[in-house]
Amino acid sequence: RQTAKEFLGEDYEFVIATHVDKEHLHNHIIFNTTSSVDLKKFRWQRRTTADLRNISDKVADFHGASVLKTAKRNSYTKYQQYRKKQNYRIEIKERLNFLLKHSLGWEDFLAKAKQLNLSVDPNHQSKEYGKVINFKLLDMPQERPARDYTLNKKRRIYNEENIIERTEHNDPKIVYSLLEIAQKYSEEKAEKESLPDLVFTIEPWQIEKDTMTGIYVQ
Repeated sequence: RQTAKEFLGEDYEFVIATHVDKEHLHNHIIFNTTSSVDLKKFRWQRRTTADLRNISDKVADFHGASVLKTAKRNSYTKYQQYRKKQNYRIEIKERLNFLLKHSLGWEDFLAKAKQLNLSVDPNHQSKEYGKVINFKLLDMPQERPARDYTLNKKRRIYNEENIIERTEHNDPKIVYSLLEIAQKYSEEKAEKESLPDLVFTIEPWQIEKDTMTGIYVQ
């Protein structure tokens, strides 16, 4: 009942039928798809099934019932390939952002990119974007290079024009030299990785329920 009420709210009437004639107890939720408040039809959309599953799992866990394991939509191999691809893009962007802060023009950017084991190949063309740069990590098993426009969907901040514009305005007094760029990048990366992504403080009075899989707060 709690699952149905949270899923449907107060607008849709429902009944719950519990089957006890099988080896496993289970419920069927039958609801009127026409709202009793404004007569609007219930819209079952792409995310509706997942939303219902999440609500059901949360209610089950809260009350100590078992939660069914989620079926894998993709194979483990495909997931690993996707994750590896995204990790390469993240690492490329981290090195590029560091270089954008610590380079003095295009030639200095290219020289320092080599020190960070980042291949920068600007000699490519795209029908949609014109001249593009291919980036590739030389110290990681990246199979295919990443083009500059794939690293930021909103704006091409990593193309040659924007790199030149950004680096030519840097202050030489705060830019790392060619000899120290690699060491400074390693130090900054190590410092970032030592910090937690998020820190939450939960007071004891906020905890409504503490289960094996999570903490529910008021």
